Amino acid sequence: MLGVLHKTDATYDNHLFYTGRLAMRNLLRNDNVLKEALTKQWDETDAGLIAGVMVDVNSPDAAVYLVNFMKKYKLPDDRVPQAYQKIAQYTPANKLQSVVDEAFGNPDASLEQKALMYRAFQQYDKKLFTKIAPQLAADLFKKYPATDLRDDDVKYNNQTTAIAIAGDYKVKSLIPDLKSFLNQGHKIGQNLRSNVLRALMKIDPANASIGGEILKNDSVIDFRIRIATAMGEFPGKQVNTVLNGLTSIPLGLQEPVVIALAGSPDGKDIIFDKVKKGQIMARMLLQPRAQELILLNASKKQQQELTVLTADLPPVSAEKQQVIDKRLASFDALDKRN
Repeated sequence: MLGVLHKTDATYDNHLFYTGRLAMRNLLRNDNVLKEALTKQWDETDAGLIAGVMVDVNSPDAAVYLVNFMKKYKLPDDRVPQAYQKIAQYTPANKLQSVVDEAFGNPDASLEQKALMYRAFQQYDKKLFTKIAPQLAADLFKKYPATDLRDDDVKYNNQTTAIAIAGDYKVKSLIPDLKSFLNQGHKIGQNLRSNVLRALMKIDPANASIGGEILKNDSVIDFRIRIATAMGEFPGKQVNTVLNGLTSIPLGLQEPVVIALAGSPDGKDIIFDKVKKGQIMARMLLQPRAQELILLNASKKQQQELTVLTADLPPVSAEKQQVIDKRLASFDALDKRN
């Protein structure tokens, strides 16, 4: 089988190459063949071909093979996450830390490869990276700063990784790096900047004030909705204070604001107050997700208030018809003027 793969050009005979790899994978799923592969000495080319298939073999022995391979050689970048996921899946928990430390201690491992390793391993146990991750994020920010605006997947993935690390490990020293992404404004995508706010709020919930400034001042409603949604993941005093300070809330932003406030008891009261003041339409309280969160752990008083505030709302169809009638009337008036 290895002979077939040696004679195949993966970029040209891709179907034959795929079929050869598939056949090898099926062979390696046989325990006897797999154990033989572990004990035999392979040259780098053959070892690499086998390793590329081992990532799809569900066995502790496959993980052992991959650990030994990664100590000596390198896999293509697109196979590294799968390889380390396999290693993490089958390596005993008490040995995972040593595997991580050895992989990150490899002097031949590039920054990008370390980021790939992190992304593969961290889903199993973030504690494995308590000592390693903050420096990894700092190095990634240094190589891929917010000012790097290239349209490049490698750059984007590594910036995303660094942002996530900064938040997950509450790395206060990286706050300036995080804020630099927000300072770039709409030069940087909405998703990345929303993740920056999440990271900042994980470090310190008081950073909800940054989200509040965006809700007040940003011109793009879609981005403001994303920011309100991100803030809703951190219900509590800081978010309540910021959202309570919003007095002019566009219609498209009202539902995510209600959802963000509805996650805490005090936030529910703020919602009702804003409805009474005319800052939020009562109709928003009946949106499925908003209503679900408002009623979740609501006091009897709050349940009653929700009922009172929404009691006289006309059916949605009638409300929509009113809007249609108004627009038709405005069109008629415009035609007459012309």
